[in-house]
Amino acid sequence: MSNWYCYFSRSWYRYRCCSRYKEIRPFDVHVLALEKEGTEGYNIAVEVYNKLKAKGYEVLFDDRQESPGVKFKDADLIGIKNRVIVGRKAVEGVFEYKNIEEETNEEVDLNKLLEMEF
Repeated sequence: MSNWYCYFSRSWYRYRCCSRYKEIRPFDVHVLALEKEGTEGYNIAVEVYNKLKAKGYEVLFDDRQESPGVKFKDADLIGIKNRVIVGRKAVEGVFEYKNIEEETNEEVDLNKLLEMEF
């Protein structure tokens, strides 16, 4: 019974928080900068944010000086459908893209990220 309840509550949460309709979503993409301000990784996160904004997306940029665990927990609570995580591999040009609704997780480069439709 408890496994069923956990699955149901998680599915209901994702259904309610991840709006399927772009017109009523407050944000299209959530960008999480895991590197500290002033580092190359942080500058890359700002670049990703600016490029997504230039494409016309509504982007929430989490650049707080908190631990990654705090940022992930808050991102789950906010529940934006598309999440881009800019971490250590960003210097190599690799970003983590996560679709919350479809529960997919993949590593993408900047070109592929900018070609995606959110």
